[in-house]
Amino acid sequence: MKICPECKDVLMYCKCMEEYLEKNEPMLTDNQILEELNKYMSKVNRGHIRMDKWEELYDMITSNKSIDECKNEYEINESKRISLFMKKNPPPEKDFGPPSVTAALLIRWFALGKQLDYALKIGRIKEVDKFIRNLKEDEWCC
Repeated sequence: MKICPECKDVLMYCKCMEEYLEKNEPMLTDNQILEELNKYMSKVNRGHIRMDKWEELYDMITSNKSIDECKNEYEINESKRISLFMKKNPPPEKDFGPPSVTAALLIRWFALGKQLDYALKIGRIKEVDKFIRNLKEDEWCC
């Protein structure tokens, strides 16, 4: 909870709104987040995400909490929604392109693109965006 500096009234909002107000950045739709993430990655002067981090990213996109792990009604409903979505729309294969560092980067970017599209469809693009933007220099390869 925060107090409005202008009218001194109490403000109540979620963490997303708090981040928005602190950064004073416009709230983006999930599609816009994916579009901005693709622009960011096209400007990155590195080949691709290092394999261990890429696997971590893939697991973030494709894993789902069991009902027993959920702490509240929202998490239970979200887990059910994701389970149903995954049943109807299986995640992309855990394919990171050929294992060779000399393999064409285009193949790896295509594989990552499919995974990012899935993250968008399943509602996890914000977490994925944050994960990729927070990768350190040495967490990229080639």
